[in-house]
Amino acid sequence: EPTAVERPGWRVLVGARQHLQIDILRCPLQGHCQEVRRMKWVITERVHYDRVASCWLIKNFVDKDAQFLFANNKTPLDSLPKGAIPLAFPGAKLGPHDDAGTLFTHILTEYKISDPALWKMEKVVTGGVRFYRQNPRPVLEDRYIQIGVGLITLADGMQLLYSDDQKRLDASYGSWDAMYALYKANKERTP
Repeated sequence: EPTAVERPGWRVLVGARQHLQIDILRCPLQGHCQEVRRMKWVITERVHYDRVASCWLIKNFVDKDAQFLFANNKTPLDSLPKGAIPLAFPGAKLGPHDDAGTLFTHILTEYKISDPALWKMEKVVTGGVRFYRQNPRPVLEDRYIQIGVGLITLADGMQLLYSDDQKRLDASYGSWDAMYALYKANKERTP
């Protein structure tokens, strides 16, 4: 049975084979942190669009048992839970969206995921991030940007409805499931 050791801002669990740090304030199992045995992913808090899509991607195609912890994007990488894979932190291998691509793109590439439906979704995520960062006017011919802009609107609404990151993820997954089903079935409508 692990024991909890306090450190400012973190609860550290020490067990026979385990040593895990969990952010007390952002633990997805509020009040039950001592029951968490393993943590694999830590993502920047206030998840939105690309990070929501990326968590969905991980849960469905990389690690079906993935659990996510949330931390401030200014948290140094060496302060994150040991053994956890940092997502969207500056300087992390799977860093935030940048000129090299979105976090969604980084994950597809890192884990060598070749599913054509997911690469269509990547175009949507990239188009939405491009709109969000550069605010180009979506053109009718670029359907992926149009879809991305719609999903950003949904993500903005999710931020208003859910202040808790895990609840926001859970509430958003259905939209990503639906888009994947559409692209997997190759049933998208064209203008």
